[in-house]
Amino acid sequence: MRGADLLGPRDTASAASRPWPLATLPWSKLLARCFVLWIAESLLSRHLPAPLTPHLANRAADLVVIGALLLRYAADLRRAPQRLARGRARGRSLPLAAAMACLPAGLVGLARVAAGTVAGFAGWLTRRAPSPRPAGIAIGYLRRSSYGALLPLAVLSSIGEIPVTALLLGSIAHGAAERHGIELVMAIAMVLSFVALLGDRWLLKHGGHVVTAHALDLQVAARAAGVLPRAAILRVVPSRKPRDAARDVGLRDVDIAIVSPMDGPNVLLLLAPGTPGHWRQGGVERPWPRALLLYVDDPDALVRALAPTTVDNPAP
Repeated sequence: MRGADLLGPRDTASAASRPWPLATLPWSKLLARCFVLWIAESLLSRHLPAPLTPHLANRAADLVVIGALLLRYAADLRRAPQRLARGRARGRSLPLAAAMACLPAGLVGLARVAAGTVAGFAGWLTRRAPSPRPAGIAIGYLRRSSYGALLPLAVLSSIGEIPVTALLLGSIAHGAAERHGIELVMAIAMVLSFVALLGDRWLLKHGGHVVTAHALDLQVAARAAGVLPRAAILRVVPSRKPRDAARDVGLRDVDIAIVSPMDGPNVLLLLAPGTPGHWRQGGVERPWPRALLLYVDDPDALVRALAPTTVDNPAP
């Protein structure tokens, strides 16, 4: 079974809502782009004529950065009522729940992921495994993944990028004190890069998905986690190009989420509209999407574990 028959009638509600690109841009990418713009503005201001510098470079860059951050925060603020309701349901006081709901969700999520990764690094140092996964059928994603092979490259890349960035920032520093401050920040950044890589690797090693009697328990280090009811899974479609398979049934990118340590996904899970509960991706609690794209070592093992969930023939 293929095409729109996989989902039955097209979900017109999701098709009607088309979020603007900045609303779905992760905060990490937005901050990185603002950082690059700040460096470009600093370099450009050194080569512009003095009368143009404050107006054409500094002010324009500041306005772009502030505007982008405010627009992204406005997109987060639209979901504040739902976050407030969830906070109250968990027993938080009204002032605390309101304050948490008004914080930028993406930045709070980044803090959660960072805290979880640091905890993973502490586990690596002490050789203490995280909390055990629930009993069930384990579905791994590291045995055939390229993550292990690419980890040394990521370490070397981090080592190589930080001195280059330090030299670039040093070229726009004003005075020795500012240069020393930049060197200190870059040294801290190098340490944090190693902490993040090692903590993430430790959590992945002791994590993995688990199929229980009633749910698919998802976990990818501190990056993604959630308990998906098996009753909400409409179809399981092993595929080399699961995103194309999702688009074939009328879903858009906003309806799709990827759950993978690094590799391209190889399984498509089509979910029922309005699946109860929430899951956490990038440290942010979200409603379940219409489709999950998973990478697992053995797609057939996931298919067998989820039976009698309806399974399609493998898609090309």
